[in-house]
Amino acid sequence: VRDLGLARTLRQILPELPLYAPMEMDVHDIGGVLALHALGYSRVCLAPETDFAAAAAIARQSPVPVGVQLQGELCVARPGHCRLAEAMGESGDGACPKPCRRDLSLGGRMDSFPLSVRDRCLLENLDRLAEAGVAVGLLGRIDTPPEQLALGCRLARDFLRDGKRPTAQDLDQLESAFSRYGFAEGGFFGKEDPQESLSAAP
Repeated sequence: VRDLGLARTLRQILPELPLYAPMEMDVHDIGGVLALHALGYSRVCLAPETDFAAAAAIARQSPVPVGVQLQGELCVARPGHCRLAEAMGESGDGACPKPCRRDLSLGGRMDSFPLSVRDRCLLENLDRLAEAGVAVGLLGRIDTPPEQLALGCRLARDFLRDGKRPTAQDLDQLESAFSRYGFAEGGFFGKEDPQESLSAAP
């Protein structure tokens, strides 16, 4: 529930209903988590721009489980707040028309896909996240293909339940089922190399 008015109404009508704050709510710090907790939220997914150090610091102080995006498309703007998507008549949320994934070459005067970013995949780092206290993982978005969700959930389950780390073959299978751009960490662990997150592929 990303609408705070709806969240307040739900707390009054269905006080036992668990409320989950998605990454589109732009929570970047412990203040945002505490504010949502006071409104009755029981889980908070941090904004995808939040890096590992910040997520770990927030998790140590949070009264509720906090999470990060483990796998899925990265937004070149801010998820749910993309002005390009709004200009195309969409909200930029789950129904985003993905203007950043379009050919913007302007007739060959610039790179064909300058705003297209790789897809995030942190499934190889579940142990680091667990040790840091990050308790929730987001797999995909609203429009994520079911094949991607099934594979991602299986890899996460096998790791968390049996300690089985994803193999290169597992990740290749996941990439072939979903990613058109290749996987990256998207700067989550502090890497600043733009080639690690940017892609010229359509």
